[in-house]
Amino acid sequence: MPQPRQAMQGSVLWCGLLSAALLPLALLLAYAPRLVVPTAMA
Repeated sequence: MPQPRQAMQGSVLWCGLLSAALLPLALLLAYAPRLVVPTAMA
């Protein structure tokens, strides 16, 4: 059985990894329409 502190550190690490992976996705979703619309209009 891992110590609770180790489990806490593991969950914090996973949260950090998830946020680091989701942040570029969120930025891509936020900026993709602005990049796609001018090329579609042209």
